[in-house]
Amino acid sequence: MNAASGESSPRAHLDALTGIRGLAAWLVVFYHIRYSLRDLVPGSIIEGLAKGYLAVDLFFMLSGFVLWYNYGARLRAGGAGAWLAFYQRRLARIWPLHVAILAAFVAFALLLLTTGRPAPDMPFAQLPLHVFLLQNWGFTDALAWNDPSWSISTEFAAYLVFPLVAVMAPWDRLRLPVLGVLGALLLTALWGLFAVAGASGLGHDISHLGLGRCLLEFWLGNCACLIWQRLPRHGRAPVGCAAGAALIMIAGWTLDAPEALFVPAALLFALLGLALGKGVVVKSLSAVRVRRTSFRGFDPALPWPGKACPTPDQRVSPPHATGAHVRCGVKRTRPDPWFSTNLLLGLNLSCFLPF
Repeated sequence: MNAASGESSPRAHLDALTGIRGLAAWLVVFYHIRYSLRDLVPGSIIEGLAKGYLAVDLFFMLSGFVLWYNYGARLRAGGAGAWLAFYQRRLARIWPLHVAILAAFVAFALLLLTTGRPAPDMPFAQLPLHVFLLQNWGFTDALAWNDPSWSISTEFAAYLVFPLVAVMAPWDRLRLPVLGVLGALLLTALWGLFAVAGASGLGHDISHLGLGRCLLEFWLGNCACLIWQRLPRHGRAPVGCAAGAALIMIAGWTLDAPEALFVPAALLFALLGLALGKGVVVKSLSAVRVRRTSFRGFDPALPWPGKACPTPDQRVSPPHATGAHVRCGVKRTRPDPWFSTNLLLGLNLSCFLPF
């Protein structure tokens, strides 16, 4: 640990976060298709899958954590050039596939209209908002077109303000108690946002609350990374975080508390526990090999931590063509955009089919 900067040296591998990300992505997939599984699995499983939308909150925190890990110091030291490079990379990761999916929906809507059928959930007047990723910034009252892309829209807003957050305070000088208070304030603000709106669940009124939900949880992820950089990698910290996450979740469900009051706090402790821990659960998640496919509707692609790179775009190609590449010393599987496109298109178009 570099005490002066608050950052780890050498940079740690956080494979458990990659594993939990992949499992959470599939949880969201099953959440979207749960009704088509009613004849295949027990009702209790369907009820459990109905909470799959909470994985999106985990994604927002993961995004904030990993982007701070990879870009926090770089944005503070790199000036305008680093900001521009960050924006270019973020846009390149989320916009092309989003537009491709949106184009498929436009074609589908035109097909419906030309065959005399209505397309009420595909208002062409809102199409420019979707093209520019502004569809969930509070300008509309309901989700439209590619519904899951609301998370991309709000994540895009988080990307835009992230460099400002990175330079607005001397984060490397803040001590652990101050960061703890900051995390508590963010959790309180998130609960207050939903309490004032009279919403009991984190998935309620996405059109109006989704932006604040994303930003606050993204900043919680930033805060979690700063806390993680200052905590010891041994001793009771990992176990304490894991136990805290479990106790908060059990208490919340038992007392039937509003989700915004306890779920983000539990996810925050769980994220710290996974990042710090080396136990059986962490090793199991680290062993999960998820094909590096971007579930764009649920989880905008994240730059997962590996070894420190001399340059942001360093890639070391393997000596043989295996369909994989190495980034920052970590072997990766190439993205498969066609799989992502077909998966998301199928999930969304399934909303219009009678099954």
